[in-house]
Amino acid sequence: MGCALGLVAGLLAACGGGAASTGTGGATDPDAALRVGFPVTQTLDPALTPGAAAMLSSTWPVYDRLLQVSEDARYEPMLAEKWRFSADGRTLTLDLRRGVTFSDGTKFDADAVKANIDRYKTAPAVAESSASIATVDVVSDHVVKLHLTRPTRAVLNALAAPAPGAMISPTALNNRDLATRPVGTGAWVIDTFRPGQQVTYKRRTDSAGIWDGRTGKVARVEITSRSTDAAYAAVRSGQADIVLSSGDDSELRSEIDARRLRLRALPTTMTIAGMFMNQTVRPFDDKRVRQAVNYAIDRASIVKAFAPTTSPRVQPFPKVLGGFDPALENTYPHDPGKARALLAEAGYPRGLDAGEFLVANMAQFPHIAQAVQADLADIGMRIRLKLYDTRQLVTYYSRSGAPGMFTYITFPSIESGADFTWLYDNPLTMPGGVPTSLAARFAGADDPGVSEPVRASRAAAVNRYATANALYAPVWQGVPGYIVTGRVRGLDQGRGFLAPYGAEDFRYVYLTR
Repeated sequence: MGCALGLVAGLLAACGGGAASTGTGGATDPDAALRVGFPVTQTLDPALTPGAAAMLSSTWPVYDRLLQVSEDARYEPMLAEKWRFSADGRTLTLDLRRGVTFSDGTKFDADAVKANIDRYKTAPAVAESSASIATVDVVSDHVVKLHLTRPTRAVLNALAAPAPGAMISPTALNNRDLATRPVGTGAWVIDTFRPGQQVTYKRRTDSAGIWDGRTGKVARVEITSRSTDAAYAAVRSGQADIVLSSGDDSELRSEIDARRLRLRALPTTMTIAGMFMNQTVRPFDDKRVRQAVNYAIDRASIVKAFAPTTSPRVQPFPKVLGGFDPALENTYPHDPGKARALLAEAGYPRGLDAGEFLVANMAQFPHIAQAVQADLADIGMRIRLKLYDTRQLVTYYSRSGAPGMFTYITFPSIESGADFTWLYDNPLTMPGGVPTSLAARFAGADDPGVSEPVRASRAAAVNRYATANALYAPVWQGVPGYIVTGRVRGLDQGRGFLAPYGAEDFRYVYLTR
């Protein structure tokens, strides 16, 4: 879940060293602290939470993964240098990087990979992410074979994700404090952790330390959860270097125009935000009601108001991936009259109370939810809103009996099969189970034994079904991006690792004096 070119090579990776010219307006500051504003997880153990994007963004300094994901949605080497599928697509062989050690001195090898994947497979919160892996065989010190339950490229996506991709020292896997004291192969080690609030890391100093000489360019990394107002105040005052943009950067416009700050857009992000509808709960067991919701939402106005750097989205599938069908974007134009007619046809001519929806308490989701609530009220559908902790929202939704929720719809993925498994064959997101008529449609959508055009056509068939049956109500695709200070380097176009996931990996970022 890689390389970035053009960083200063003069610094020693494992320790400070002298300042070197960046060639971009300043000398590198090897003693600097990179201060990032991003939601922090409640745990640093990837086996304990299904929130892939937040886990990636909280643990990238300490945990390397088997594969990296580039900004243009390609897999790149990380702890696995090479990979290849068998002819039948049921075995994936990984050639592992040599000379890598965990921060506790344990060597990284095939046994470490097997121990980690075996653990992820039995961890209830993330077992689904490893479900495509049946067994792991150690071939030699630096070669493993993953035997798959079926031919699927989704396993590559899994190896770029925190679970099962993040590699933890085998000697630390049973540590009682692993959730707060992670032990990885990354360039930094844990310093302090306040769950849900802040995590700080310090650069490794062990002699065998940093295997990737392009990382470790700052002495410390501080990741802090902040509200939008607090994040903007911090980046304006110099107390933060990189923060999430909310989509409305008007209060920072003077600093951006003066080039003291800049907006780093993430055009390849595949994250889709929107509304879940629980089909085990009335009235959302009726396709007509779900279609009415989609017709009621004024996506263009919501995007313009709250996320102008993103794009409205109708099909629950990201543009960029093979299988995206532009024609499907015309399926549900904003049409309150059509929505009311569908509700009447479903038996609700006078409208209805559709219950209390859960809302992710982060970014723009409260605004999205309120805007959709108003759109639904316009067609006679009344919903109530309840804010909920983003990090626990999906798990709670799956067992709460709530009629729906507002949060990210898609799974951090560059494989259609991984998206489909998350959306349609996962009790966390589809409490009623995969619709029988859909199950056969996404079989083979990520088969490594067929060509990309064939996989794309299979994915398109799934999207047509999901959109026609209104299984979700997407609103937009994308994230607004980052606001960064003038000291930040190494975040140029092409260096936004994990950007397709809507996550962050700033391992090659450094600061000037």
